[in-house]
Amino acid sequence: MYKEIIKRTLDLLFEKKYILMRALFIPFLILCVIEYFSTHIMISKSIFYVLTALSFLVTIVMSINVHRILLLKEEETPKWGVYKFGQREISFILKGIGL
Repeated sequence: MYKEIIKRTLDLLFEKKYILMRALFIPFLILCVIEYFSTHIMISKSIFYVLTALSFLVTIVMSINVHRILLLKEEETPKWGVYKFGQREISFILKGIGL
């Protein structure tokens, strides 16, 4: 049973790899910039907290995009992913904080 679930999941990832790469390209670049500034440049504590919060929000957007791409049909998801915050994103953030 578990082998079948893992196999189907990996098959789906490989099947939609180009869609995932396109949707995650911009958030990945943003996270790289945030990581660079937060680790390689001397910044104040307040800027560090802002960068951490921004990193958290970008990660939320990435998570939602991945799940939407994997669960919905290709026609039902935007070409470059979802980048606006709505009720779904707010709910995801609150659940993430709750965990």
